[in-house]
Amino acid sequence: MVDRKTDSGLPGALVGRAAELAALTAHAEAAHSARSGLVVLSGPAGIGKTSLLRAFLDSDACRKMTVLHGTCGEVVAGAGYGGVRALFGSLGLSAEDAQDSPL
Repeated sequence: MVDRKTDSGLPGALVGRAAELAALTAHAEAAHSARSGLVVLSGPAGIGKTSLLRAFLDSDACRKMTVLHGTCGEVVAGAGYGGVRALFGSLGLSAEDAQDSPL
């Protein structure tokens, strides 16, 4: 069965991911209520983590909020703080441009 649109109103053509999308939506709702958190999507390569993330980011649940995301594969994990760099790079907090960041 293909989940074209779930009960939560999230669009997508993901197979059997309604529960995962609902869980991500619950985390987004908590963040809107000033209860921040961290979500880690993990699993074997090719299982659909990126597709799930993209569907969630394109949904109304993420409207008017900043969602930080990054990847941490085996190569990145060997480099110091590679996952953290991927996560915060979009905010301009890398070593190259940190001095220009308002944070």
